[in-house]
Order: sequence, then C-alpha cells, then structure tokens
Amino acid sequence: MYKYTLTAGVRSDVGNVRSNNEDNFYICGKYRTDVNDNNSKAQCRVTDRRALFSVCDGMGGVEFGEIASLIAVSNMRNAKKADFYKISGEDVQSINKQVGDIGLEKCSGRMGSTLSNLYIDNGSAIACNLGDSRTYLFRDNTLMKLSEDHDEATRLVKMGIITPEQALTDNRRHQLTQFLGMLEDEVIPEPYYSDEIFIKERDRFLICSDGVSDMILDNELADFLKESLSAQDMADKLVDEALSRGSKDNCTALIVDVKKKPILLYEF
Repeated sequence: MYKYTLTAGVRSDVGNVRSNNEDNFYICGKYRTDVNDNNSKAQCRVTDRRALFSVCDGMGGVEFGEIASLIAVSNMRNAKKADFYKISGEDVQSINKQVGDIGLEKCSGRMGSTLSNLYIDNGSAIACNLGDSRTYLFRDNTLMKLSEDHDEATRLVKMGIITPEQALTDNRRHQLTQFLGMLEDEVIPEPYYSDEIFIKERDRFLICSDGVSDMILDNELADFLKESLSAQDMADKLVDEALSRGSKDNCTALIVDVKKKPILLYEF
C-alpha cells in the first residue's frame, strides 16, 4: 500500500542570454526530446512507488550541451528500492561513458552534463548528484540541501582555503570536479548520495540547475517554497524570478509535492 501521491511540475527555459537550452529534465518518464524547444514544461501525478525525477545541465556549447543532457535523461532507469544504489551507479558509469565517447567523436571531449536525481519509493527518498545542479527538501518551513556541489570553489571551502561566503562569488564555482562525460582514464565519476529520508505529507522537493540557484539564495528559496502554489506554478515562479534577476544561464526548476491521498495511475 503506497501512502502518498507525488504531484510534480517542471519548467525549463533558455533564459535571457543564450540561444540554446542545454538543460533537460526527467519527470514520470517524460523529458525534453526536442532540443530546439527552448521553453518546456511537464506535469504528472504518481504514487510514491519507484518515482524518479531529475535535472541535468549540459555543457559544451551550441548543440553539444543539449546532446549530453539528452543522453543522460533518456538513459535513466527506475529500480526497486533494494537495487537503487546498484542500478543508479551502473547508470552513472554507462551514461558517463556514452557522453565521453560522443564528446571525443564530436568535439574533442568538450561535452558533459550535471546530474541531480531524486528517487522516491514507498515512503522514502534519496538524492544523488554529480556537478552543481541541486536538490532541496523544504519541510516544516526549513530548507535542507540534499545534494553536494562538485566544483572547485566548494573543494577549496572544504580545504579551508576560502570561506563559504567567498565561494558564492568565486569564479571557480563553475569549474566542475564531477560530471557526466569525464574521460574514464582521467577521472572516475563518484556520485554523491544523500541519507535516506522518510517523506511526510506537505514535503516539497526542488531540483534545479545553477541558472536558478545562482540567482536565488537558499534563504530566499525557503521564502518562495512556503507559498501555497501548485507544483507547476511554483516551478514557473522560480524560473521567472531567476530570469527577472538577470540570470545569464538556462533556468530549470522541478518541484515535487508530497500529498496524502494515493492514486493508482500516472496522470499526465
């Protein structure tokens, strides 16, 4: 018996500056198949049984970033809870190799994608990520970051060389240390996994690309997420807010709301 309904909405926008949208998403088996569609939305409702949600931010310039993120979302697999770590680890290695091989073929290896996944199954949730696309949980008016940024500035903070405040504006915050598409003879992808979380009614999850998180600080995100908007309306609001603040990147926000009433089928 599955106790919860997950209501999800996503918006992915090309943004103010770029001519192409390198972001992509995965929501209830749907993703952005047309890489020329620069302003995409999707919604769904599912039970809390093997539900997978993701945001991927491609890198590599015109066309190549879109290819990398599309490879990532189109190769995602759901799994039984007991097999999640094994399957997700295998998928990361497989997708990393595909992106790396195509990158070498098309653009001398200058192609990649972040990955930020949220997996929910039968009352529990796990976040998994590579790169700097983020996953948050908003619960009881408190925002918790479930992902870990893989970038040079964060590495320097951990080493005590710069402060977290300095990292917010450090140019190295976009130099990724982990991503899909790394050449296997140089770096092995090592995704970060959050602790397992038992979900509650009224939990709200946010997965977003750095086009959103760079423009809206965590304390501000909490103020937005407490508003009683639908999942889709909240995703729209966060993207619109990031764009209004002058984001120069693609902007993607995916919201997952946890509700008590169960349903039996996908409803798109």
